[in-house]
Amino acid sequence: MRPTHPCAAVVIALAGIFGASASQATVVALAPGDWYDFNVDDLLGPPTSPLAWIDYNDNSLLSFSFTIGAGSFGVLTVVDAVTAGDRFSVTANGASLGTTTLTGTSTANVGYNYAAALANPAFSRGLYTLPAGSYTITGAMLPNPDGFNITQGGLRLDVSPVPEASSTALWLLGLSALASWAQRRRA
Repeated sequence: MRPTHPCAAVVIALAGIFGASASQATVVALAPGDWYDFNVDDLLGPPTSPLAWIDYNDNSLLSFSFTIGAGSFGVLTVVDAVTAGDRFSVTANGASLGTTTLTGTSTANVGYNYAAALANPAFSRGLYTLPAGSYTITGAMLPNPDGFNITQGGLRLDVSPVPEASSTALWLLGLSALASWAQRRRA
């Protein structure tokens, strides 16, 4: 059940006046290496999914799309921001990637500095490795026990080439030769 907030009627009325609708959808094309914002507000989110990621500008459902080219892989990073403690479920093309994890507790506030949030264990984070392909990423906040379900987070995509098998094999061969040399030296 959605919590009732004293300002809910005013917010919903203003959303109607200004044309904002949670039934709209915003798709953001993700460029590798940049942080992108998402918001959650159970009073402004869609009634069917009030904890879904929404666009701050118009409260529309928010998704992120990108393609990872052949011969590459991507690492999608999702992090909580502003105040610590919120967790998210993350999906790719409708399938669950998992939930962000929390490794510490704090009342920290890093504002919109996603790198600082990623470095602080009080903020939840998830790193998801994705093979080459096209993706649409969506998410939702896991409900807070205190009923305060408003937050912001960020996500970033980093893309790298898949290491060639021959260079990996050469690296392993060199490592084993070095280990063999070190063992002979000790004897």
